[in-house]
Amino acid sequence: MRFDYAAPPPGALYGKPLVTLSLSHADYEVTVSALVDSGATISILPYDMGCQLGLVWQEHTIPLQLGGSLKGIPAVAVLVNGHISGLPEAPLVMAWVAETEHSILPILGQINFFQQFKITFEGYTNAFDIGPKPP
Repeated sequence: MRFDYAAPPPGALYGKPLVTLSLSHADYEVTVSALVDSGATISILPYDMGCQLGLVWQEHTIPLQLGGSLKGIPAVAVLVNGHISGLPEAPLVMAWVAETEHSILPILGQINFFQQFKITFEGYTNAFDIGPKPP
C-alpha cells in the first residue's frame, strides 16, 4: 500500500512518513498516527496510549534502556497487535514509555515493525510503501 508523507508543518522543509494503524491488546483498541522510522531501533508506544489499551505499567517487568531523545525515560517492553487497513495484522513489540502523546509520537521502528512488513521509502516522491513481508 502506498502512503504519502504528511504535509510539512509551517517552517519545515519536509513532511513525515506517518501511517494510521489500529493497535489492540486484550479487548481494547486504539487508532493512532505513527511515524515509520527506519532509524529507530525499537517501536515506541506513548504512556497514555498504552493505558487506553488496558496495559498496566506495574505488570510489565522487562525494563528497557532507550537512547537518543528518550535516554533516561523509563520504558518497558510490551506486545500488542497492529493492523494497517488492507494488510495482515501483526504482533508488535514496543517500548511503552513514560511520556504522553503530547510529547512524543508513536514510532514504528526496526524492532519489530520492519521485521513484520516490507517498507520502501521514496523521499523523492514524498511517498512510502508498506506491504506484507515476502514469504
